[in-house]
Amino acid sequence: MKEIKRKWLIKNLRQDESFKKAAKKIVDRKLCDLLSIISIYRENPSEETLHDLRISIRRLRYILEIFYESFNLELFISLYSSLENLQDVIGEVRDLDVMLEKLKLLQEKYRIIIPTEFITNLKNDRDLLTIKVDTTLSDFLNFEILNNFIKKKKRR
Repeated sequence: MKEIKRKWLIKNLRQDESFKKAAKKIVDRKLCDLLSIISIYRENPSEETLHDLRISIRRLRYILEIFYESFNLELFISLYSSLENLQDVIGEVRDLDVMLEKLKLLQEKYRIIIPTEFITNLKNDRDLLTIKVDTTLSDFLNFEILNNFIKKKKRR
């Protein structure tokens, strides 16, 4: 049997734990991972760290979907909606990154001439969306529901 990757292990998680206790530990881990990646992204806002951030949000959202019954529904919906919004904004930037990369490959492989103005407009759109990502991240980090979710989760 293959050994489980260390990054998948959740500290202090036991097989005999209740569903709710396990949920809290797993969500706490994924939330900490997300907050860590947000910090990394804010220090180095590259395409790669933005992609890592999007993946981390998606992982937390999927975990929340599994364990939604373990949390206060109102807090859950607020946090989930905020994550969904953040993921959507980041997805728009990621889509432009992928599009620009594919256009570059098309130019190189098929010697297609893509108007410079078109590429410039895409890059400008990306820059504007990056500002929106920064604003949305700040809103998320200052989101009262996030703080309430963390506090209520840790009290139980």
